[in-house]
Amino acid sequence: MLRGGPYKQKETMIRVLCRGDGGGRHTCALHGGGGAPPVCFALIQAHVYTRVVVEVIVLKARDSRRPGTALAHPTHDYTAQAVLDRFNEKTMEAVVEFQLVPFTSSRYPVDANQVFDVPFDVNGDGALTYDINRIDLNTGMPAGQGADFEALRQAFPANPNQQHVVIVRKMISNYYLAQAAAVGDQELIVQSSANGVFFKQGRQVDLPHETGLFFVGDPQPVEVTINGRQLQLTKLTLSGPLTHAHPVNTPLPFSAGGWSTTPIIVSENAGLIADLEWAIVHECGHTVFRFNDLLDSTTGMLATCVMHHQMGGMDQRIRHLPRLLYYNNAAGAKECQWE
Repeated sequence: MLRGGPYKQKETMIRVLCRGDGGGRHTCALHGGGGAPPVCFALIQAHVYTRVVVEVIVLKARDSRRPGTALAHPTHDYTAQAVLDRFNEKTMEAVVEFQLVPFTSSRYPVDANQVFDVPFDVNGDGALTYDINRIDLNTGMPAGQGADFEALRQAFPANPNQQHVVIVRKMISNYYLAQAAAVGDQELIVQSSANGVFFKQGRQVDLPHETGLFFVGDPQPVEVTINGRQLQLTKLTLSGPLTHAHPVNTPLPFSAGGWSTTPIIVSENAGLIADLEWAIVHECGHTVFRFNDLLDSTTGMLATCVMHHQMGGMDQRIRHLPRLLYYNNAAGAKECQWE
């Protein structure tokens, strides 16, 4: 309905009533009256969104055999109502509601806000070691995320209707060399998925005994024959020559605060408690909505988007304004999360 005031803008009122079937886009035309035939002078498109409910279970885990895995914040309740209210204050702007639900298991007795004792630290380094896109070079097939992650996956079986989030003290994430690198080489061939790797230009190369080396340019897909098989891998270019040799399967560490796996992993060593809480929403953004990591900060401003690639920021929300994809984005593509 359009009621036009003859003299003042504030007296003009537009009302649109759309009845939807639970979602979609509905179009309403506004027509002028008083004569025949009516003329359409304005068009309103009303987007109707169905509320998305995300059920999340948050668990805390340590390995009592390894003192280094003891949590820094063992009593913090990530499922408290105040935490949930902070989530939904922002996510409901995008018609997304988070619900925190209790964990039930026949394997573990469950008390409120408990820390689960899981023997996940297989190599005894005091951390969860996570393998990124590792490949069995004999078969060319994915080799999984490693023994540490597999122990957590077995401890907390997946529910397709829920997001399981496991908080650990420390996490070490590794890519692995697909080919041996010799002294003097300025390229690395890395095991990877079709999506490439997450190393950015200017990031330090963290290989044993190497110092002062950085990645230059963007990661490049490359096809390499290994053990008689054609494998799609990734080539990384270095700022200078290697000073030491590195064999096949040498780990190439990558700093990550969380992984959108099943279960989702969030590491305490990635930030403050508030950052860890928002990391839950961030990783669920990957698993539930298939959001990408974005570059949300601009000069003089902190990131406000929950999908910003780095933890921290003054505010957290799902952004409508398009933002640059952060990884593997030589073409400068953007993502509008509401789309």
